[in-house]
Amino acid sequence: MRKTTKRRLSSLLCAVLMLVTSIDVTAFAAESKASKRRIDVWDIGTVQEADTDKYNNHITAADWENCDNVSKDGKFVAGETTFGDLTINHNANDRLFSASGKNYGSNALATTAYDDGYTAGGMYYCNGTGGETRRNVTINNVIAGDKIVVYMASSNAATGTLVFKYLGQDNEQVEKASFTNKGTKYEFVAKYSGSYKVYTDAAAGKPIYNRIVRIPGVAVSGTIDGAQLSGYKVMFKDEANGITYDADIKGNTFTATLAAGCDYTAVLSGAAGYGFSVDTKNVTTSVDEALTGKTGVTLKVEEKKVYTYTGKVTGFAADYDTSGLSVKLVADPSSLADDVVLKLDDNKAFKATLEPDVKYTVELSGVNDYEVADGKEVTGQT
Repeated sequence: MRKTTKRRLSSLLCAVLMLVTSIDVTAFAAESKASKRRIDVWDIGTVQEADTDKYNNHITAADWENCDNVSKDGKFVAGETTFGDLTINHNANDRLFSASGKNYGSNALATTAYDDGYTAGGMYYCNGTGGETRRNVTINNVIAGDKIVVYMASSNAATGTLVFKYLGQDNEQVEKASFTNKGTKYEFVAKYSGSYKVYTDAAAGKPIYNRIVRIPGVAVSGTIDGAQLSGYKVMFKDEANGITYDADIKGNTFTATLAAGCDYTAVLSGAAGYGFSVDTKNVTTSVDEALTGKTGVTLKVEEKKVYTYTGKVTGFAADYDTSGLSVKLVADPSSLADDVVLKLDDNKAFKATLEPDVKYTVELSGVNDYEVADGKEVTGQT
């Protein structure tokens, strides 16, 4: 058997900077329909939100009174209790602290005052460690862009891990946060539509839950104004949560559903040399806009500074078949810049337009015996 070794390919890569002048433009706003959903509240202690135009209160004192899974002294049986889209998985002798007639007693964690102004009136107390198959909460009918807010803590001094997991088979999302015996508000943004489970690891700690809230995504709409482009995409990047949302484009208008209470950067993709202006590309959503929507957003398109990247691929043996050669510059995913496939002439020379301050990595295909030796990473500045 002949052993084939990779030969290293050297390349001469040079970059010539070319500046493009920016253009200032204006735009008209478009309208969109507001969300008809409300903010869903599952409060274990039955604290009710007064504004029922804004909130759905899913647990009342009467609900606990009529619940067969909890005894008069506030002790759960093994099983599951469902309130609309939320299901609590509980073990025998777990405890309910509430303002209803079914109450285990008093406990400081049951009346935690949270930093956002919410004060609990009860809790689901896990009389043991939690896990993916026990003492957890499942939320159904979550829509991508919904924000799930969990108010919880540990009933003892142990530190544990809170997990937010997507239950669908088509994608994967697992978010984790550390919790202690101090009541804390945790926020998770759903990347996908479907069901999610909230649970704690089984390493240590007896978790308690005061309240869970589901905040609908914000219907954002507006106008793309400036250069007449085609074949482009608009994306909104949430740096804090590591989520990017695609917008729907119709003519020069766009719509997108974005999580409430987050900051976004609008990105124009598929239009090399163009982007959104600094004064319009930052978009922030509020919790109130989950109900009203956010309309009239204007994204101004302007020419951006780019540079021309030229060079030649060298190093192949004279008798090597390069007919299948393809060279791609793969942009750093965090930049949201587009990958670039180099167009090679008969001498394997190329010329491409790249974005400044973006790291590109050279990838070869169709020539399995070779790899890039020099010039594997490309970064230019204007």
